[in-house]
Amino acid sequence: MEEIVFVTHNKGKAKSAEKYFDNLKISTYDFELDEPRSDDVKEIATAKVMQAYKVVGKPCIALDTGFFIEALNGFPRAFVNFSLDTIGIDGILKLMQGKENRKCKFEECLAYYDGKEVRYFYGKHPGNLATKMQGVDRMESGQICGMCSNLSILIRLLLKWMMLREKTEERLMVRLSQ
Repeated sequence: MEEIVFVTHNKGKAKSAEKYFDNLKISTYDFELDEPRSDDVKEIATAKVMQAYKVVGKPCIALDTGFFIEALNGFPRAFVNFSLDTIGIDGILKLMQGKENRKCKFEECLAYYDGKEVRYFYGKHPGNLATKMQGVDRMESGQICGMCSNLSILIRLLLKWMMLREKTEERLMVRLSQ
């Protein structure tokens, strides 16, 4: 299986991802990728993975995650880091004061690009927003939402797809050699 490079400047994403890379030949590359102004995680992941490939010249992955709070019309969407840097978790909780509907979800898109085609792996994780902060580190899973995004599922989907692709290529090579 070829090496895949995970290009990210987000130390939290890199740390989280490293837990799940046992089955893949993968390395991380610290580089801050440009993000288009969009609330569409697929559009952002696509732009990031295309730029990442230009930087490393190898098959790579990029991840974008959005956090959507139903009572706030989906805020903060794909602008999670901006929201955390400006109003913070306390600000989000303040916006939710008095709101009974606490439904929220993470949506994530892992994009893989090998220089030929982009493949996408999606995760959607519904939950309920807590009424108070559950931890002290903003990278801590489930800090204000009763669940967390789950990169391990996306990595497993990528691995399954790669294994199926390899088997298909092997079968094709056997047919061609006959």
